[in-house]
Amino acid sequence: MDETQQCVLCVLLEPAGSGLCSMGELALACGGYDAVTFAVEELHAAGLVHRLDEFVFASRAAARCRELDMLAVRPRLTVVK
Repeated sequence: MDETQQCVLCVLLEPAGSGLCSMGELALACGGYDAVTFAVEELHAAGLVHRLDEFVFASRAAARCRELDMLAVRPRLTVVK
């Protein structure tokens, strides 16, 4: 996943946000209309976002992954020599 795709998902999954953004809003937040259009197409193909005309929102799968990531307790890694 590239930086623009990550930015789009972060904007859509922002807890304080509405969860629904126009392509124009995403372009302003994530670096240009062409890059955001490509990112949304890739995320849509992966099942992580849905589109409704010029609007985009995160899929339930993306929201659940974000929730699991927030709840995950990551063990500390130790280097074995």
